[in-house]
Amino acid sequence: MPILRLSFLGEPRLQAQDGQVLATPGPKGLGLLGCLATAPELRMWRTTLVELLWADASSTPAARHALRQCLVRLKSQLGDAAGALVANDDAVWLNPDLVSIDLAEIRTALQTGARGAIPELSLVVRGRFCAGLEVELAEFETWLRDRQREYDQLCADLHAKAAAILAERGEGPAAIAAARRRLECEPFQDDAHAALIALCIAFGRRQEAATAHKDCHDLFAKELGVAPASQVDRALRTSVPACHVPLSVPLQVAPIARRSVLGAFSAGLAGAAALFQVLGPWGSSQPPEPDQKQMSIWVSPASAASIQETRFTGSFANLPEENLDASSQTAIQRMLEGDTDYAMLYPAGC
Repeated sequence: MPILRLSFLGEPRLQAQDGQVLATPGPKGLGLLGCLATAPELRMWRTTLVELLWADASSTPAARHALRQCLVRLKSQLGDAAGALVANDDAVWLNPDLVSIDLAEIRTALQTGARGAIPELSLVVRGRFCAGLEVELAEFETWLRDRQREYDQLCADLHAKAAAILAERGEGPAAIAAARRRLECEPFQDDAHAALIALCIAFGRRQEAATAHKDCHDLFAKELGVAPASQVDRALRTSVPACHVPLSVPLQVAPIARRSVLGAFSAGLAGAAALFQVLGPWGSSQPPEPDQKQMSIWVSPASAASIQETRFTGSFANLPEENLDASSQTAIQRMLEGDTDYAMLYPAGC
């Protein structure tokens, strides 16, 4: 059972078995733990550690002495978890049975495709590998930059898979948040921007999609002097299914009217709609309310010969029901339900 928890994605953090946060070691101590946590089998030779962290020592014996002092301080700071750090004359390592490391957990989850763990691990990432760590040695800084690039890519893969899993579950806000975390890891990756935009549109956040599209273009223009790949623009043009807009007040209908009556009514209705456009709603000289849904009416050629296929706009919500007989109400209802080939009614813009 692990007695020490090491978290390196963000500012390095050490925790005991009970979750208590331990004192943060100095830069060399953190650097040493970071080296071990990323090494194969969590083990490194003493000579390699000395070359990375004590290259400024006056001699090899002085560097090895500095390493021993660092190990003594680390064990003291780890307290009851000191058994997780092991050393001999040749190497230093972490006992894999006594330590848990965020880096290893993420790599394992991605390799095994653990769909339950991936979204949770995406939330564990607090920043770049060993964020804020400064040792001020060229050898170590080169090593650190290489590891940061490696784990930036690992975290980007983690966030991308988390976003896909969450989207499949229908958890839109969480999926979009994971896609944004991916962008923090690879801000100049075209498909990362396209994925975020597509997710925003898929979950009905077109304004966020437009903002993400603009931010992408601004970033590429400022930092790279080029436009992003065309897939970013295509993602913004992704269409979403048209919505059905029901009537706000359902009509009560009588038994079905005969088709001959419906045809006559359709022609009459078209004329009424034209008069309605000119005179406005019955019983009021005020223009229609700005939030009224505009509707477009199309009448089939069979029933519209007398009106020469004129297109009208109006709102049945403005028609007083007392002015409609049972046959008229039935005709309107059948047109709305698509139960006739004489007329069709759609929301404007659909």
